[in-house]
Amino acid sequence: MRLLVLTLLVLLSSALAQSRLIHAGGLAITLQHLTEATLPVYATHAGDGSGRLFVVELEGLIRVWDGGAWQEQPFIDLRSRMQGLHGEQGLFSLAFHPNFVENGRLFVSYAQRYTGYLVVAEHRAAADRSWADPDAFEVILLELVPLEPFHYGGQLAFGPDGYLYLSIGDTIVSHELLRRYPPMAQDLTTWHGSLLRLDVDQAVPYAIPADNPFVADTAARPELYAYGFRNPWRFSFDRATGALFLADVGWSTWEEINLIEAGGNYGWPAKEGPDCARFPEDGALVVATCETATHFQNPVAYYAHLYLDPRGGGAVIGGYVYRGTNLPAIVGHYIFGDFTSGRIWALKEVEPELWLMQELLDTELVITSFAEDEAGELYVLDLRGGLYRLSP
Repeated sequence: MRLLVLTLLVLLSSALAQSRLIHAGGLAITLQHLTEATLPVYATHAGDGSGRLFVVELEGLIRVWDGGAWQEQPFIDLRSRMQGLHGEQGLFSLAFHPNFVENGRLFVSYAQRYTGYLVVAEHRAAADRSWADPDAFEVILLELVPLEPFHYGGQLAFGPDGYLYLSIGDTIVSHELLRRYPPMAQDLTTWHGSLLRLDVDQAVPYAIPADNPFVADTAARPELYAYGFRNPWRFSFDRATGALFLADVGWSTWEEINLIEAGGNYGWPAKEGPDCARFPEDGALVVATCETATHFQNPVAYYAHLYLDPRGGGAVIGGYVYRGTNLPAIVGHYIFGDFTSGRIWALKEVEPELWLMQELLDTELVITSFAEDEAGELYVLDLRGGLYRLSP
């Protein structure tokens, strides 16, 4: 099963190398192995002062690492709700409400049993906040029907504005579907290929924030915050500035890092990285759209696939802007990596629209996610079972 999952998750997608970036020598960073986990794909903290890391495992468990040992009881067990690990299905993400200590609210995303739908659900933790019974409280916020069991995206995170953000991929992997359907990620009447922004405090299951960019557009879904993504597997907010970074997994050539603006169109499937996407046969229409468009946002950084650049990769894994204290050399740098090559980079804007990209580590990890603890220190998850911390 693990070998199957590893093989299928490589399809998280494509591309990597660099362009319009300055490259410099590596910084003195290492990885400290902390513990083993089972198919870890995400981790986060609860903002409760406990120092706990909540590790999301693909097959449906969320477990608690207290810094020295695993809590014996899983924090929540969602395996009964989960689809089998077909394609890129599984448990994707976890987000704690900013007032979790007071209200115990938490949100999860996963591929649903039998249907394969992308589901976002709210649950409540027990009074001592040590665990959650999924059957005791559940509210389904939304369900999305995928076209194929791939490119779910599926990350959840609360922004500094208090709203819940959700990334959704185009759910397409085959060329046939890209040709048969209108470009899903460019269609404002669907959630596919987009970043959503929801107010989970003003209504059940949610309300629409009044300043969402498409609220006044009757031809668009009001939940949309940005669109034009292929597989936005990981995004994060800079805890110091509020800047929103999103890594979009590419197709055949480029992997990209985007700095998100409200209402922004990031180009897929007409655009991949800095270039127009080159689809076979009747994809010419997509290329023509790209070549005449003036409204696509450009990524702040991108790198090529390994067949084009041996320093690249194959599926970008977004991370965080480092704001901890243990690694002063990388404070203010956005740290990210690659699923296929195991490389880890640091990215920083050194002048307006001029970004410095430095390779930190060339590892053998199968990186599925980075994690940020409450103190701002960063961790790396290896699909083969490891939890690591970035260390001097």
